[in-house]
Amino acid sequence: MKDDAAQTCGQETCKKLSVHIATRPFKVDESGYAEILKQVRDGDFEKQLHERLELAERDKQNAVELAKAKVSNELHKAAAAKDAEIQELKSELDASEITRKLALIEALSLVEKEVIPSRTRSRMLNTRGKLRQSLLRRFWPASCTRSPPARKRKSES
Repeated sequence: MKDDAAQTCGQETCKKLSVHIATRPFKVDESGYAEILKQVRDGDFEKQLHERLELAERDKQNAVELAKAKVSNELHKAAAAKDAEIQELKSELDASEITRKLALIEALSLVEKEVIPSRTRSRMLNTRGKLRQSLLRRFWPASCTRSPPARKRKSES
């Protein structure tokens, strides 16, 4: 409060001095001049210092926000890459499982032809066909517009 009153008083004094100077010659002793100059300099210095501190604080906040955004973006990119890798590995696993089961079916068909009598063979072929259809329904994507390739029997060739 005291400083505000002094500044106000100082500004009024400056106004009176400038009016007084304009009308007649004015003498200021060195100590009075130094005090007036000090008041003007201190006020300007404080104002500039305050403005610079505010600017530095805003710059610091902007830098912190930018750093947070960069880190967040990098984390999202890393998570997306991991998700893509997981999906790729899952599809590879599914493909290898289908391949393994189809190989098992082929091996069973070879055994059927050599060992099992014809009546039992027809039941086995029926069961094998059902197993193949269930596998294809399970692993063939529903969104595919084309149907899975049909397999030819050796007897049809």
